[in-house]
Amino acid sequence: MEHLGANVNTPDKKGCTPVFIATYKGHADAIKALAQLRANVYTPNKNGVTPICVAKLNDHADVIQVLEQYEEQEKKVTPTPPIPKEDPSEKTETFEQKLKRITTLTDKTRSEILRVYNNDPTLTELNLWESKIGDEGGRAIASALATNSTLTTLHLGGNNIEAEG
Repeated sequence: MEHLGANVNTPDKKGCTPVFIATYKGHADAIKALAQLRANVYTPNKNGVTPICVAKLNDHADVIQVLEQYEEQEKKVTPTPPIPKEDPSEKTETFEQKLKRITTLTDKTRSEILRVYNNDPTLTELNLWESKIGDEGGRAIASALATNSTLTTLHLGGNNIEAEG
């Protein structure tokens, strides 16, 4: 690929690199091949979601193992640079971080909302009936829906979501 001028780290319009896409689809061998071509296995998509997070959310055990293997190799080869001090006023929270702060959501519900936000092409229906998501969860779903073009059916009955929330 590289000898043809292709960059194995070039993201698509959603900010997903080939490694990210291979991770999402559970293709561990493709990740190994891309890593051998010097692809960055850590690059997050434009929403700040990393390949390892996607592998864990989708229960791709073989992919998790491959990504963790490259992480260990990288630690051995590259010394960890000092972490620069951040200016708290410049810190931008990712959607995933915001979801983690919502205490009324279960891990499964967070995972499903994240799939909506990331425009998962396999997700066309989402059933959150009586998930007790509350107002904050309702706002998170509304934010996720703003980026989604694949979800056709959403079940939210039995939740305590205020009309203004």
